[in-house]
Amino acid sequence: MSQGLPGHHADPHAVLRERAQQVRKQALAQGVAEGDGALPVASPCVSVCRLDPERLGCEGCLRTLDEIRAWKVMDNAQRLAVWRLIEDRLNTVTETPGP
Repeated sequence: MSQGLPGHHADPHAVLRERAQQVRKQALAQGVAEGDGALPVASPCVSVCRLDPERLGCEGCLRTLDEIRAWKVMDNAQRLAVWRLIEDRLNTVTETPGP
């Protein structure tokens, strides 16, 4: 597993895991489970924009290129669905290659 930077989590996706939990809690509190909330669902971007070796998606936020492209036009229900996919991907990710 990547050691990360000094003072950072040993888990390279720790920030993404924490944000996923926050988005889920916020969505429930605002009633956006069905996409009807007033505030937009937060982006998964963690400013670690690097394509995976197969060039299918981002190693930082674990979104596919199609999900990244479509994010701006998605409604809240679609964005929450992407967050659920990211959480599924987080459960299968064991290691992130270094820079």
